[in-house]
Amino acid sequence: MHSSTAASNRDDRFHLMFIVDEANDRVLLRDFLYAQQFSSRTLTAVKHHGGLLLVNGSERNVRYLVRRGDRVDVYFPKETPKASLIQEEGPLHIVKETSSYLIVYKPPQQATMPSKLHPTGTLANYLAAYLAKQQVPSNVHIVTRLDVGTSGLVCVAKNRHIHHLFSEQLKNEQLHRLYEAVVDGEVPYALPYLIDAPIARKSTSIIERIVDPSGKPAQTIIERKKLLESKEKPLTLLQLRLLTGRTHQIRVHLRYLGYPIIGDTLYGGRETGEPMMLHCSQLRFKDPLTKKEVTVTYPFEQSGQSLFSND
Repeated sequence: MHSSTAASNRDDRFHLMFIVDEANDRVLLRDFLYAQQFSSRTLTAVKHHGGLLLVNGSERNVRYLVRRGDRVDVYFPKETPKASLIQEEGPLHIVKETSSYLIVYKPPQQATMPSKLHPTGTLANYLAAYLAKQQVPSNVHIVTRLDVGTSGLVCVAKNRHIHHLFSEQLKNEQLHRLYEAVVDGEVPYALPYLIDAPIARKSTSIIERIVDPSGKPAQTIIERKKLLESKEKPLTLLQLRLLTGRTHQIRVHLRYLGYPIIGDTLYGGRETGEPMMLHCSQLRFKDPLTKKEVTVTYPFEQSGQSLFSND
């Protein structure tokens, strides 16, 4: 038997419930919560900033000894949305939603987060307005960010603790991302093909990256390819899987192979008037609460980009 969890937003605060199993019989409440992947920072916030710890309905401190069968309720402090993040009503394509996270589709040319170049109209601006309208007392916690030109699936946590749990999955390579990209010509490599080439920042640019022996290890696997019809020359639709998460990794690796992405002018791709042909098509992870495997898929063809209109 294992500890079970449930989530709700009762009492206007994010709430988790656990049942203590035999493996955690007669341990400190603090240690029990550490075993549930609580960080010390989260516990500090619960203790001192408006959270609540209950065991069998009674308020307890972290030094309380829990026993098998005890019910533990954790009420998290309300999160105050950042004043710097403007809430904007805007189109938001929600592909999946639970009490603890959202999976949303980001169109090409939309920034994920505000910046000097994109102060408003970002995915985060629209999410802030959506969460406020749904009365979810949370900041916007982007788990998997995408570049401005990249379309596809983005994972968003509804609570700081859920963000932490997703971050642990990223660190432990349990959150898997599949991408699709369109390149010029027919890619000749037998698949699956591993691109194992370190990536570093280009010395003359604050944005551009290059393959360089001094860089950080970076690995990308090309898993599938499909030829697309084209009036000019053959195009290849690639499916790629990241084994590491370096900035611009897929873009840099495909340029390194000699097959830059269509529309990716920063890395030598052909300009077509279309957005960059790079898309996050699948996220696979464990639900941070139920621990069940979750797969969310949104193929490139569903993005509505005209390149696929006749495919």
